[in-house]
Amino acid sequence: MAMLIDMSGSMLGKRMEQARLCALCLYEFCKSAWIPILIYGHHTDRVYKRVQNETVYLHSLAEFDSDYKDKYRIAGMKAGGCNRDGAAIAFVGEKLAKRPEKIKLFFLISDGFPNATCYNGKKAEEDLLKIKEKLEKKRITMLTVAIGEDKEAIQRIYQEGFLDISDLEQLPYLLPKQILKYIRR
Repeated sequence: MAMLIDMSGSMLGKRMEQARLCALCLYEFCKSAWIPILIYGHHTDRVYKRVQNETVYLHSLAEFDSDYKDKYRIAGMKAGGCNRDGAAIAFVGEKLAKRPEKIKLFFLISDGFPNATCYNGKKAEEDLLKIKEKLEKKRITMLTVAIGEDKEAIQRIYQEGFLDISDLEQLPYLLPKQILKYIRR
């Protein structure tokens, strides 16, 4: 199990609160069921005129080999900057692909379409679709939880892996149900 959380500035407030709660609930669920879990957050520092100036920050919130500080790192998530989803998805996807388990689920929580330096619109959509296809070839099921305005674009990219969460209060309860659905197959 891997979870990647968009920590860009548009996630401020209620969205980040629910993403944080969801990550904590999923973490506890997986730990109690002995399911290895990895949780990362990501954002860029801001939008630049040149891609070379932009940095993608990846925050390790919980690694497969957990420690007693995981919950504190998850609870301390903060929003800021922009989001270059492709780089973060590829990084977390590779970590998950190296795991020996047969069932590999990757949850992405995002409130919108990628928006970073020279990375938005059709170009970002094509990149994300390619990354998703690469993960599928590695037998990773990607489920994307859309909690923002760009739901149509996100659904176009992630297709059957798209989960529309209109009621943010349901987010922490929905993901454990999705896990059970895949484990029972």
